[in-house]
Amino acid sequence: MNQGASSPLPKARIFGPGAVVTLEDACGDTRCRVRVLMRDGPRVHVEPLDGNGTAPAWQPGGVQNIRAARPFGLFLYRATVERAESDGSCHLTLGNDPARRKQQRHYFRMPVRLGVRLEWDGAREEIVVLRACNLSGNGILVFDPNEALQLGATLRIAIPIGPSGEVVRIRARVVRIQEEEPRRVALSFVDLGEGTRQVLLRFLVRQHRLHQQGGREPGESAKIFSIERP
Repeated sequence: MNQGASSPLPKARIFGPGAVVTLEDACGDTRCRVRVLMRDGPRVHVEPLDGNGTAPAWQPGGVQNIRAARPFGLFLYRATVERAESDGSCHLTLGNDPARRKQQRHYFRMPVRLGVRLEWDGAREEIVVLRACNLSGNGILVFDPNEALQLGATLRIAIPIGPSGEVVRIRARVVRIQEEEPRRVALSFVDLGEGTRQVLLRFLVRQHRLHQQGGREPGESAKIFSIERP
């Protein structure tokens, strides 16, 4: 992650009318996804998307953060609330500072709602299913509240990312653990074959398209913790 780096890309290329971005107040107390209705230079008109978080209380002069996830990075803006409309939409004005690129990597991470099953070599028979937080072309971040994973461990993870929800098995190694609650564990994919990588990248492209549209794949929520043992 590249904290605080300035983006060389003009703001208009990062998001425009129809784009879906995340909006949060300066304190981070409320966060929701919004759709951009209009973009005229620094002036932006947005509307909250139903069921995508708690909409901030629009206060003229209040400061909001805008997070725009794009395939080439995750960008952060500062904006000021100009006025609110009776339909719940809001007019914002972007600050003069350039967008800050919060994340720049070969494979961009996408938030996901998936259950992943852990599979160990040998006689270990227990079934452990964890919820994924985000996914990229070379790794995955999972919630691990019961400490099933330890640093340096190598195993297989089964992820339902095939075109019709088929399970794909990928070898992975634990490379980082965030012990503070909620405990999160980062795994790096090992010896990823080209065929599997293409399935993974196509899934990420579909997720990015859905994110842009402000929607969710039909039945996606049912995939959470739904992997059956073969």
